[in-house]
Amino acid sequence: MKTNILVVALLAGLAALVTIGRFQVANGVDFYQYWGVGKAQKWSSSPLNSPSAEQEKYAEVLNDHVAHSADLRLSKANETRRELELLQTPLCYSFFTLLPANFSLALGIFQIIQVILFLSALLMLSAVSYGNWLRLLTWGLLLTIFYGPLTADIKVGNLNCLHLFGFASLLVLADRVLAKHAPGSAMGASMGFMAILIFLTLMKPNWNLVTVLLAAYLWADRGTAIFARVAAAGAVFGAVLLTWPCVQFDSWMVWQDWYRYLQSWDSASMLVRIPEGNYAPVLLVSRILGSSVLTAVVLLGALLAASLLIALMMAREKKASFGKDMARAAIRSLRDPNLTMATGITVTLLLSPLVWFHYYLISLIPAFWLLSPGHPWSQAHRAGWIAIILTSNLITGVMRIWFGFTYQITYVAAAFGLVALWAGILAAVAAPQKPQRP
Repeated sequence: MKTNILVVALLAGLAALVTIGRFQVANGVDFYQYWGVGKAQKWSSSPLNSPSAEQEKYAEVLNDHVAHSADLRLSKANETRRELELLQTPLCYSFFTLLPANFSLALGIFQIIQVILFLSALLMLSAVSYGNWLRLLTWGLLLTIFYGPLTADIKVGNLNCLHLFGFASLLVLADRVLAKHAPGSAMGASMGFMAILIFLTLMKPNWNLVTVLLAAYLWADRGTAIFARVAAAGAVFGAVLLTWPCVQFDSWMVWQDWYRYLQSWDSASMLVRIPEGNYAPVLLVSRILGSSVLTAVVLLGALLAASLLIALMMAREKKASFGKDMARAAIRSLRDPNLTMATGITVTLLLSPLVWFHYYLISLIPAFWLLSPGHPWSQAHRAGWIAIILTSNLITGVMRIWFGFTYQITYVAAAFGLVALWAGILAAVAAPQKPQRP
């Protein structure tokens, strides 16, 4: 016991040193925009309203502020972001107004929050998978030191630690509350579940498939009547979140301006950035086949759909007609929150045409689910470790340095890590009955 405490203490100290070291080299290029919008509005001599409609004015204010600032870290971030790319939601920019006006101080605070959210998420996943909050603490500290997507997320100051924490919170609610209470006796937990879904979606809608599937899980698990009441309460909460940026930026068009900006954005420039960090498997497939990205999405999507259909056919109970048996198998899978979330996360990473390396941080959720004793597949443990290792960039980074492999080995490895996750998902879908909780 004393040895375990000593090991955890040493790892915690090493993780703290590594985190401090990352702050010294972090550029915070994503964080700069999240933080800068609210600060530019405050510093501007003339009123600034909708960020998406007036991004040039926001950039001018920030550039002028940086020119008179002694903060070297702020200057480095500004060099990359002289022209702003305000793709995030208005709620995201409103949320970051809560941080200090000193850029280095704000970035340091945010990085500490990122690490806390990451470790907290691992503790919650540990509670769900093993029934023990501290079982994965050691692995969490090791991942804090070595896991590439986490390092990338902290370096640029993105929001994936927040989403990891939010999704882990949903699993805890489902496992510790919803699963142990009848639909009508856990209304507070159900409303909390819906509120988290709405908040995560409005902060950054990259994971819309996950939130939609989790909403479907809530409907399948709680029933239509309860879900309708929960959805109504969620609509009120969502209205509050939608109103906050409108009030702050003094514009009721702020969300519409953001949507128009997204529609006008030249996404093609993002799809050519394999060497710069776009780890999208569909982009890799399109390069291999010499086809368009859309063709790669359709082909890979068809493969995923066909394999999922076969898994559902294997899971049929054969008590009724083919259609009813397939529907029952699908509903049974949908009522498993771990399986539902893993499916949404893995499909998003496999089919999205833009997957920055730090997006792979969310793949830890299905990976640790495969490592849990409650998974029905005998090879799930191996698949989980394969996914974590291949998406970490640890081994492939060494191979690139020692053996001269090109950057492409990292992209191929990450894609095969997702294939391992998909194999575990199909095995769980095809299981003859819902896996028992550990």
